[in-house]
Amino acid sequence: MKLYFSPSTQEKNSCRVGDSEEQHMNSIANLMEPLLKHNGFDYVRNTPDMTHISSKDASNQGTYDLHYALHSNAFSGKETYCVIYYASLKGKRYAEILAKHYRKIYPWTVKVEKAARKYTELYKTKAPSVIDEISFHDNPVTAQWIHDNMERIAKNKVQALCECFGIEYSEPMDYSQALVILAVKVGIDGSYWFQRCDIDPYFSELMIKIAKYIKKGE
Repeated sequence: MKLYFSPSTQEKNSCRVGDSEEQHMNSIANLMEPLLKHNGFDYVRNTPDMTHISSKDASNQGTYDLHYALHSNAFSGKETYCVIYYASLKGKRYAEILAKHYRKIYPWTVKVEKAARKYTELYKTKAPSVIDEISFHDNPVTAQWIHDNMERIAKNKVQALCECFGIEYSEPMDYSQALVILAVKVGIDGSYWFQRCDIDPYFSELMIKIAKYIKKGE
């Protein structure tokens, strides 16, 4: 699966509790990237100096399974819902999976809607596309929720993208987590080996691989 990843480039959209839409969405995208890589996604990401037009153009230069645009919304300063927009049937399917997952963590309504034709990143991309408006940055309550939940949002979005493409979601494992698994399953002295992780540059990598193999067989 190949993803064109397009977090917001709208630096002028100010958030009620600080920073901008562009900064928020790119912070969440930064948190998503290691999880996307770990779960086998091949992706290209836009850059903050681009626009929705140049992001669309860059997407159309390649072949992608999904053009995924990550945004926040603004309207009256009082709205709390989230809306995930689509244009095509494939886009609708992806939007519904994203919404299903987001309802697990988002405390307000999550909508899925077919967008008006004005949206360049929906109607002008070759790839099926969604615009994921995760909440409202002009409402201080929902804006604070974004600030406080970036890691949860990032994980949730990658979990949903994994389901979109039939991937079993997993998270990266570090050396200390590997030693806990090996201590329980094999009986090694985890505290001892934690102190000896510098004996060989490949030792910690080997322990992680063994722990993943054990965990996968459970």
